[in-house]
Amino acid sequence: MPAKELGMDEFLAHSSRDKGDRLGNWKDDKKLDTFLHRKHGPVALWRHNVPVVALQEDEDGETKRNVWGRDMVCYEDEAVLKSQYKRDDRTGRRIKPPKHCGICRLIDWVEMQIWEGGVDWKDPLFRFVADDSDYTRVVHMGGICNMYKRDLSKEDRNELKEAGINVAEGWKESMYAKLSYLLVVVKAEAPEEGVQVGVETGALGDAIKAVIGDEIEGKGDKGNPFLHPYCIRWKYDAEEKNFGKKYRANRIDTVPCTPEIMALISGDRVDISSFTRLYDQDEVRAQFEAACIAKQAIPWDEIFAVEPLPEEKPRVAAKKAATPPEDEEVECDKCGLAMPVKAPVCQNCGQRYDVSTTAATTAKVEAPKPTPQGRRR
Repeated sequence: MPAKELGMDEFLAHSSRDKGDRLGNWKDDKKLDTFLHRKHGPVALWRHNVPVVALQEDEDGETKRNVWGRDMVCYEDEAVLKSQYKRDDRTGRRIKPPKHCGICRLIDWVEMQIWEGGVDWKDPLFRFVADDSDYTRVVHMGGICNMYKRDLSKEDRNELKEAGINVAEGWKESMYAKLSYLLVVVKAEAPEEGVQVGVETGALGDAIKAVIGDEIEGKGDKGNPFLHPYCIRWKYDAEEKNFGKKYRANRIDTVPCTPEIMALISGDRVDISSFTRLYDQDEVRAQFEAACIAKQAIPWDEIFAVEPLPEEKPRVAAKKAATPPEDEEVECDKCGLAMPVKAPVCQNCGQRYDVSTTAATTAKVEAPKPTPQGRRR
């Protein structure tokens, strides 16, 4: 690639990283005007936030140990994750126990031990050590299970205070999976940055769903931003105490969908695999074992004896058939949205097909899965 001489503005804005793929932290500006990519439905991502010890080189070239929170995509089915807080009142066991995710299974094992009296909810479980002690993180038995909450009894709060556990910060220890939405957008004020991918909190996803739902209810297909693009403004209020109200969304008709924006949001799909990739269970187990300071022996082999996902099991040789599976989805030639491969009519725009010689392309797309996060009983 030839060298390029940079002008002053180019030099000041230049970076070794491609800024066009990740949306970044827009909340500092309190709002963001966006257009949704027409060929990318929102993707529901359930992720665990897990402390990870990482080596990082400082300005002096010295390598130091730091601890960061890393979001890891969960292996469990969404039906299991929606019920992750639900337990049998008599036995304490989860209504839908996890089978595939080692993090979920560890949380379940710890909570059952607390339920049965095998461990104390105040006991430390992990200590992730950084060279700077301010960044060292301790996770307690009750913390990993999200037991340190604001609605505790006075006795429980006093007990935790005596143990040196800050209830107001207790939520940071939780490793329960949380729902986020992956959204592929173009920023209205900076289309030159191209198509960008953001993974946003479930609260913002709910706000966007409410806007689109209201628009479709009032205007039919004209309210569908994937068929008739319009600007959706994301808003964030850092001062709002109620987390569910921190995020809002509105349709903004005064921000036009320019030809440049339309070309971007109607263009080819982008690679989102780096956002949806499942975490390495062996790597996470090794980090957990290295950080473990529990008094009790942890049955790591039992916890991480996970069942393989269905697609990881040996597959039966496919039949030699020219017809695709019944549940396969393809892109509609007219609107570009997902439709069943054998459907005679696109449910999004009404385009008709001869199902014996379907004209739609065979590129698979992620179907939206707008689901609320489960709540602890």
